[in-house]
Amino acid sequence: MGTAVAVAVDLLVELLKNASQISQLIQTAQANGQTTLTAEQWASIVSADDSAGAALIAAIANAKAQGK
Repeated sequence: MGTAVAVAVDLLVELLKNASQISQLIQTAQANGQTTLTAEQWASIVSADDSAGAALIAAIANAKAQGK
């Protein structure tokens, strides 16, 4: 597998992991009858989003460093 493909796959896995965490949090809130998220739940979503953004930035930097 080429480097660019490996980086893309790693990025996709990281993004799916974060999306899954966000989905799980929202599903749990809905199952508990919540119609809004608590500040703690929202902070978890923001953290997962920030993590996905950091993974994207790292993947792009890695690809650039390797000339891809």
